[in-house]
Formats: sequence, C-alpha cells, structure tokens
Amino acid sequence: MKPSAKRPWWRVSLFVFVMLLIEFLDEFAYSTLEAARPLIRDAFELTYVEISQITTIPLIVAIIVEPIVGLMFDQRKRRMLMVIGAAAFGTGLILQGFSPAFWLFIVGAAIQAPASGVFVNLAQASMMDDAPERRENSMALWTFSGSLAVVVGPLTLTAAL
Repeated sequence: MKPSAKRPWWRVSLFVFVMLLIEFLDEFAYSTLEAARPLIRDAFELTYVEISQITTIPLIVAIIVEPIVGLMFDQRKRRMLMVIGAAAFGTGLILQGFSPAFWLFIVGAAIQAPASGVFVNLAQASMMDDAPERRENSMALWTFSGSLAVVVGPLTLTAAL
C-alpha cells in the first residue's frame, strides 16, 4: 500500500488542491452566471429569445467541440490541452464580464463553454489518475468542491450587489 492511501482525507497534495480549485472556479463561474441572468437581461435589454441563446449557443458549440478535443486526450497531450483550455476559459469569462454588447457576450460564452469542459474534465481525469487507490476519496473531495462553489457563487454575487 502506498503512503498516499494512508493519508487522512484533510491532507491533500498541492496537485490535488489545484485540481479541486479548478473544479471550484468552474462551478463558481457557472452558478454565478445562472444567478446573474436577470442582471444580464436588464443590462443588455434582452428578449426571451436572446436569453435562451445565452444557454443554447454555448451548449451547441460545446457539443461540437468537446468530442473532437476528447479524441486528443488519448494522445498524451493533457498538460497542453489543460493550459489551452484554461486560457480559453479565462478569455471567455473576461469577454463575458467586459462585453459592451450582447453578441460579444455570446462569443465569450461560446468560447468558455467548451473550454470549461476540456479544462475541468482533464483536471478531474488527471486527479483520478494521480492516485487510483484514492479515487473514492478524490471524487468525494471533487463533489464537495463543486457543491461548495454552487453555493458560494450566488452568495458572492448577492454580497457584491
């Protein structure tokens, strides 16, 4: 048995902490966006069709892009794909945050959605592959990190308002 299997659940390595932080940031961004929909609607004076486009267009782009990128996972390019995914995720969030027009907001969302899938899915796979004997503990921590972010995101938005 490896020493990491005996490690208490509250002691995580820097690698695991970073992977959990990735999951937290992804869920934080998504939950905050969901809570901010009325603010986005008012800021851009959107119709209901335009509001639905905020969800559907990024999802359609993600459905097309993620399987293609998924095929690259097996080519041992995880680190490079994670960096590209992180950069695209950040770029998409910045575009959404500072967009002066609805179309630019949609472009940011269309960049961020598939990048999130690539970035977060690779982080999760890397975390699980790092310590196969601790997968159950790792998944519990992963789920906790995401769940915590889903609660903290809207609360942070509320506090900011």
